[in-house]
Amino acid sequence: MDVKFPEAPPPQGSSLFQTALIYAEANQVGSTGKVTLSSSDGECVVNSQGGVGVMGQFGDITKTKLEPDRWTRVVISVQCVSGAKGHLKTWVNSIPAATVESEAVNDSSRFVVDPENLYLFSSKSNAMVGGVHIRTLRVQAKPSTNDEVIADRALDKIMPMYLSLIHI
Repeated sequence: MDVKFPEAPPPQGSSLFQTALIYAEANQVGSTGKVTLSSSDGECVVNSQGGVGVMGQFGDITKTKLEPDRWTRVVISVQCVSGAKGHLKTWVNSIPAATVESEAVNDSSRFVVDPENLYLFSSKSNAMVGGVHIRTLRVQAKPSTNDEVIADRALDKIMPMYLSLIHI
């Protein structure tokens, strides 16, 4: 996604996307079999410093981060697995940011992308930045690798071929 935030996200961060406004979470303690309903602030978040990730993992913001009022390419790759730790990885301008490995990222969790339930910049809280601009958004059916993100860094970008004519 090519995105531009008009201002820095609030202290709680700002959601890039949600896949479930309410999701079921099994109680792992004591294997009681109880399921509780929860809501999330987002399956991927931009924190107040511009880091992109979730579950407290936002990558090294000294290397790459989302900056206010600048177009930024953000890639989010989710690999949900059954019975093991899944992965959520982010890149900012083709530079690796967060890598989250968690059993919570599984094939029956809130991280599964469903085209009928994909909410951009949505959150259960009021911690949303208004006026966010999107230039491109692409959803793929498979997780991305670092090599693919680098190779695709210009894919879908709108190139101003006529820019040289404007500055004559």
